[in-house]
Amino acid sequence: MFPPGNETSHFASPIIRVLVDMKPFTKEFFVHESLICSRSKFFQKAVHGEWKESEERKVSLPEDKPSIFLTYLNILYAGETLEESADPEWERIESKSSPLSDRYLHICKVYVLAGKLIEFSTRESILFRLTHLSKGYRSKRDCPSLETVQAIYSGTPSRDPMRREPFDTYTNCINEDILGNIYEDYSKAAKLPPEFLLNLARNLTYKRPANRQLESLTEDRDADRDKIWDLTEQLDKVDNDHEDTRAKLRRKTKAFNKIKAQYNDAKAKLNAKDEELRSKDRLIKEKDGDMAEKGLKIKNKNQAIKVSDLLVQDGKVVLARAQQQAESYKLIMDKLIAATATKK
Repeated sequence: MFPPGNETSHFASPIIRVLVDMKPFTKEFFVHESLICSRSKFFQKAVHGEWKESEERKVSLPEDKPSIFLTYLNILYAGETLEESADPEWERIESKSSPLSDRYLHICKVYVLAGKLIEFSTRESILFRLTHLSKGYRSKRDCPSLETVQAIYSGTPSRDPMRREPFDTYTNCINEDILGNIYEDYSKAAKLPPEFLLNLARNLTYKRPANRQLESLTEDRDADRDKIWDLTEQLDKVDNDHEDTRAKLRRKTKAFNKIKAQYNDAKAKLNAKDEELRSKDRLIKEKDGDMAEKGLKIKNKNQAIKVSDLLVQDGKVVLARAQQQAESYKLIMDKLIAATATKK
């Protein structure tokens, strides 16, 4: 069994569509986003990056087989072995090879797919699985097929540990009859990868007793290569993590710049409003000044009216006194006239 993902914690996450288009068999799969993104850097970048897939929530794999991706999903969700995830009916064909060899080809294609999806956990599990699976090879029909060798060497980098698996398996179960049959079959097939042929020849040579010490040294060298490969994968993981961090930082910077632009726009509008209020305040103060000036003028006019009223009242008093004096003078004159007339 392969180690399954912690699927129960992912069922609440959104669903994304995966279109696997290996014509004429095009299939659409649905997978929980958090589950596949937690394992695959490819899906993580496709769904959370700036690609159009992140908006459409759809990822296309136009060069892969649906049966291979289905097996990958089985491993992802439940950790199923190859025995538990045979080819679906739509891709099942008659094969001249043994079931063991067919399973080997199938799982190697899943390994290549996992590498394409930048999914290290499944790749490591498959390598462990193949170590035990290869112990069951007993005949030429059980050995990895030409298609298996081509699939591995065309779909993996030069230092990938999977490249050692086919010729290691051949040298474990090979004899002269099987070697002749392999040569007869492969001589009619397409040219094999030179690296495979060289490594196979070396392994066959190292099987001789005289070369046991050389074989031991080679095993040490291969162990060192494994360590280097592991360190390389760890560096790739760190680099991918750094790239993810940089992508998150770019998204956060973009969001921050957007918020900053909104803040600056709101600040500019607020400043404009403040200036408008200050302008209105100046107008109000100017009007208050005009009103104060008019009020002062009115106050002065009222005071002038009051003075005028006082003067009028004083004039009336003077006039009344003058009238009284005139009446007194008139009485005196009348008395003088009357006295003068009496004397005559």
